[in-house]
Amino acid sequence: MSIQTSTRQEAEAPPRPPAAARLEESLRDIVQEEMGIAREAAQKQTPSRTDAFWLFLCVADAALLLWLLPDAILSNKRMELLGKLLTLLGGSLFVLGYVWFRDLFLSYVRHRAFRITLVVLPFFLVPFYVTQMDIFSINPQIEPRNTELLIDELPRQKETLKLSLRSHNIIVREKGRGDEPTANERPFKLRAVDVWHAWWNDKQPYWPLFFDVPVDFNREAPEKIELVKDEGEFDPVFRGSKPQLKFEAADGEISSHFGEWREDGSILFSWPYEPGAVGSISLVLPYGKYRLTASFADKQNCDKSTLRRITSKPGVDSAAAEEISVERKCT
Repeated sequence: MSIQTSTRQEAEAPPRPPAAARLEESLRDIVQEEMGIAREAAQKQTPSRTDAFWLFLCVADAALLLWLLPDAILSNKRMELLGKLLTLLGGSLFVLGYVWFRDLFLSYVRHRAFRITLVVLPFFLVPFYVTQMDIFSINPQIEPRNTELLIDELPRQKETLKLSLRSHNIIVREKGRGDEPTANERPFKLRAVDVWHAWWNDKQPYWPLFFDVPVDFNREAPEKIELVKDEGEFDPVFRGSKPQLKFEAADGEISSHFGEWREDGSILFSWPYEPGAVGSISLVLPYGKYRLTASFADKQNCDKSTLRRITSKPGVDSAAAEEISVERKCT
């Protein structure tokens, strides 16, 4: 009985297709299944107007970051070559993986953390971008008035000076000397915090030039020389350095001797020559007026010290300048 039933079912069953046909059908099912998944994913990641807004915000943030990069990086030849290579390779990869790239990017754009980053970033970038514009007015004190001002290697007007909130390289140069090797100039460093204090707290920078002030002791050399500034204070850069005195050494070479700062802001030099020697010196001082007090060794009927007022200014060291001589008064 069972044998007859089985024979009847085999006779009624349709004939099986060949193996090649079955393999082709299986491959077709796999392809259709994969295409259906890809279509479904593509439908889920279809770009919208909201995506366009977030894309615009992303591009704007990237532009702000690019604008804030230092010029040295942007003008670097290696960085330029790297940018070209990335453009070439990135374009090729984008063409090869367009669907993958689009889906991945849209998934980032639609991610909450990424959107929060895009929204918060401009609150930091825009103020920083604005502060890099020349909008902060400062009024530096530059002495003497007849000087040229260079900021970041560019000539600037001293009046109505406006700077960005960043560090600047300052050069104050005696006017009319240009790029001469002997031009009297002095560099300064202006930090971002200095620009802010000058603009907000009216704490203006002070940039005086240095001048060599020759002083001749034509009768007797002092033991010590004390200098006091008559008007105002020394600029912070000079105040943080060692005051310099130049003199001609025994071998005829110009040598330097350094003084000491005292608590009251005065400068004290010891005499650089041998005791009893008479000669001239040159004091390297910022522009301004000074009181020079020369203290001598004890001597009967002679003053212990002599006061002389000197001025550090353009032309004081020229041949036409009035000689600054210091003599000990004796009766």
